[in-house]
Amino acid sequence: MGCNCKKTYDKMEKYSDGYNPEYNDDSENFMYKILKIFSQILFGIFAGSIVIIIIIPMIAYLIICLIIGKEPSFNLSKISKHKKINGK
Repeated sequence: MGCNCKKTYDKMEKYSDGYNPEYNDDSENFMYKILKIFSQILFGIFAGSIVIIIIIPMIAYLIICLIIGKEPSFNLSKISKHKKINGK
């Protein structure tokens, strides 16, 4: 009860632009796989450190402000050391 679409697709695939009979997904370079895993680990450590450094203190500040009853505010001009240029 099949339509044999897979066989038809396999026959027509060789006429497509990306057909390469020697390419096999399992034949990827071993060093490429190791480099890919290593880069994913480094990106995960980088993203995790950003979460720990920025988001957790910000949430703690918001919770403390809500407990005390103070309105939480973030003023980036105090953090930034750059002076505004007035066109002079």
